[in-house]
Amino acid sequence: MKTRYLLPVTVNGNPVLAINDSCHVGNGGCDTNVTCSHSLPDYSVTCTCNTGFTGNGTVGNCQDSCHVNNGGCDNNATCSHSLPGYSVACTCNTGFTGNGTVGNCQESCHVNNGGCDTNATCSHSLSDYSVTCTCNTGFTGNGTVGNCQDSCHVNNGGCDTNATCSHSLPGYSVTCTCNAGFTGNGTVGNCQATCPLELQLALSQVYNNNGIGDTSMPSSANFDGGYSYSAQALAAVSITPGA
Repeated sequence: MKTRYLLPVTVNGNPVLAINDSCHVGNGGCDTNVTCSHSLPDYSVTCTCNTGFTGNGTVGNCQDSCHVNNGGCDNNATCSHSLPGYSVACTCNTGFTGNGTVGNCQESCHVNNGGCDTNATCSHSLSDYSVTCTCNTGFTGNGTVGNCQDSCHVNNGGCDTNATCSHSLPGYSVTCTCNAGFTGNGTVGNCQATCPLELQLALSQVYNNNGIGDTSMPSSANFDGGYSYSAQALAAVSITPGA
């Protein structure tokens, strides 16, 4: 509480006027956003801008601190006021990391890769400069820490079930290669058996020496409906059952 002083003034020995403490009259000539006080030892008026305001304290000379050099906040920070108290609060803008004061708002991608995985690239969205994590070529996931797996470990990297997933160099992009006995580009649905299934079955029987018939008993070797797998027919094309 401010102290109020009454100073008697006399004329011809008679009191005619009482003078108030200057701080109680027009705030002592200080701005409305100022605290008026007295300095010692002469008790002169001192104007001090309140918290959150900057200037010399006289009328019209206490500006919102956020309007003066961004309140001491970094160029990549937003200056605001905390409540209660109205003190300055510096907050790094989206896409920047730090305490917000001058020189302490670094580009987020330069601090721990912006929270992205080691196998991801950190960048910024064009709309609001927020951090975007994108898994590098050859990896799959949402890009955040721990969420970029080798693509070959996720659904075989998009390769067919009869293909092998690997990575090409340079670039580490996925390469799909059809397994032995299959032909195609290796992607899902594009690895066909080199030999028709019926022929594969027949040959497996031939080389296991199972079910090989004789021309006199064609039904015992009727794998393809044409009775073509008799011992004699195989010999004609230089195939020896069981060899």
